[in-house]
Amino acid sequence: MNTLYWAIALIPLAIYLLLIGAIHLRGRPLITNGWRDMLTLGIACAGLIAIGPMQLFFPEHAGSRWPGWVWLLMLGLYFLVLLMLILWSRPRLVAYGMLRDQFRDALLLAAQKIDPLAQWQGDVLTVPRPGLQLAIESTLSQRTHSVVCVAIPQDMALWLQLEQAFVVAAQGTRSTHSRLGWGLVTSGLLLLVLTIAPLIQDPDITYAQLKKFILR
Repeated sequence: MNTLYWAIALIPLAIYLLLIGAIHLRGRPLITNGWRDMLTLGIACAGLIAIGPMQLFFPEHAGSRWPGWVWLLMLGLYFLVLLMLILWSRPRLVAYGMLRDQFRDALLLAAQKIDPLAQWQGDVLTVPRPGLQLAIESTLSQRTHSVVCVAIPQDMALWLQLEQAFVVAAQGTRSTHSRLGWGLVTSGLLLLVLTIAPLIQDPDITYAQLKKFILR
């Protein structure tokens, strides 16, 4: 695999690692929903898809007839599939940079603004009046937590209201910097240096490889 292929595959992933690492190094948590989280991860994996499945199933006949434009169509198809998966998935809330107890307390406070009877039952948060039920999902990090909506209300405006209330409740939360954040930032910077440096050293070869890659 030439240096350009490595760059296409790893640069989006390196930027994603830098982004997540910077979030973990913040003194404040970041609250997002599952749709944005999946979209960001999908963009980070776009390079891997481009040198993997897209190369394997590349339409040679169409590529020779419409050189360059085929890549736009395949990338468009990839993001349409990603969008379909995002719309198909259940609503989720994701919190970066919060400890487990902070996460549970802030989410309960947000839920009680919608219904004072909201309460935790184990790892399930029940909000009786709108009929919301949220279950905690397991994650690999002690500072990243998410809940998935297992009982979806008919009025999705209530879900958006809960998300906004959760963001407000989490604003007063503070936490120490994470070692994981430094590891992610270091890994992202290392990947960027290892992939970009060979491209800069010989730009003529890089241009030839890029032209061959696009106009195959």
